Amino acid sequence: MCSQNQKMHCQLEVRKRSKPTILPMLALAIILTIVGGCRSKHSVTLNWQKAEAPQGTMIGYNIYRTTKQGGPYTPIASRVQSTSYKDESISSGETYYYVVTSVDDAGHESQYSQEISARVP
Repeated sequence: MCSQNQKMHCQLEVRKRSKPTILPMLALAIILTIVGGCRSKHSVTLNWQKAEAPQGTMIGYNIYRTTKQGGPYTPIASRVQSTSYKDESISSGETYYYVVTSVDDAGHESQYSQEISARVP
């Protein structure tokens, strides 16, 4: 809860950049942003570099999440077309761990990206 001195506008922004991970189909770096205000719902936005599929055509990315470091991961979005994803189904006080994979038109999925975490205030 915010104090009146903060005029009901408190916001937290955290940015972390993971080292690019070279995968069979994907070189991925995730930038994580957490934004939430006193009266707004928290969200986590993941951004990553565009991947090129060495075989076939890239059709999207799968996003996975867990609350335990190292997994197991649960899919939260599949075949995302952009290089950004906003996760709005999170709870305050939790730490989430994310990985992303790329998918080609033959249905092949890359290995997981490097895991990145987000502590939601």
